[in-house]
Amino acid sequence: MTSLCLFVEWLLTWSVTVCRRMARAKANGTKLGRRRVKPSVEARILELRANGDGILKIGRKLGIGTSVVQRVFKQEPQPS
Repeated sequence: MTSLCLFVEWLLTWSVTVCRRMARAKANGTKLGRRRVKPSVEARILELRANGDGILKIGRKLGIGTSVVQRVFKQEPQPS
């Protein structure tokens, strides 16, 4: 039981430290998260999508991961 209590205490301390560091980074103007792909790559992804290519095919053609393709799709407003 003692080791469990020590682990929980460590975990709580660690999470508070991480939150403080994230807040400090934001306050200093640091952008958090993944970098965006180049606008030319985004345009190519959307072009291939308009041609009817799927996520896997676009990723293979451009040499990028499917998660990048999905992220670009998600950022693009859907036509109504």
